[in-house]
Amino acid sequence: MEILINNFSEIESIKDSLTFGKVKFLYGTGRSNTFTTVHGKVTTYRCGVMTEIGDIEESVWMQIVEFLIKKSHEIELYHNLLEWVKERSIWCTSETERKEYALRLHATRIFDNQEWVDYRAFNAKYRPNIIEDQLKKLLWRQKE
Repeated sequence: MEILINNFSEIESIKDSLTFGKVKFLYGTGRSNTFTTVHGKVTTYRCGVMTEIGDIEESVWMQIVEFLIKKSHEIELYHNLLEWVKERSIWCTSETERKEYALRLHATRIFDNQEWVDYRAFNAKYRPNIIEDQLKKLLWRQKE
């Protein structure tokens, strides 16, 4: 059974158990809805994000990730990632696109993924302690 989430209030009962892993962007979704009114047929289109917990309407998904960022005390990290996206992701042409992309990257914890092409550069600039810790571990292993 597919779960559709169309507003933030629908996650109230599971809000405290949500994690970035449960709401990370798996793929985009789209749904066309047609209904009849007294004035004729009306068609709307819903853009969403498929996640582990279901298909979440795009703006609601953004609210959920922002909620998790605040809950995790990662606001500064998110702002750093947003700044990085503004500087490096020239294909994002609007503020909304940059914000959505930064939220997507944040939810996937890209800054912790050592295979990310910008891992070293991003962490050296915004989280130098991460790079220092890795160097210490590497030096420790070499001593053994």
